[in-house]
Amino acid sequence: MLLTRNEVANARAQHPNVALVVVSGIAVSTAGSSPAATGGTPRVFDPWTLEDDGLTALAFSYRVPSSV
Repeated sequence: MLLTRNEVANARAQHPNVALVVVSGIAVSTAGSSPAATGGTPRVFDPWTLEDDGLTALAFSYRVPSSV
C-alpha cells in the first residue's frame, strides 16, 4: 500500500492515538449511472505502530542546482 509523506508524519506524530484500517476485496459495480462499491473485508490496526523497516522509498524529489 502507498502512504504519503504527510500520512507517515501524522502517524508518527499522533502515535499511539492513530489507527490504520485496510479494506480488501471491495467489489465495484459500474451498472448504474455512477460506480458503486460494496463489500470488503476490513483489517484494523489500533493502535498502529509505523515501523521504519516496513517503509520503502519509491521516489525522491531532487532540485537541480541553478549553476554548474
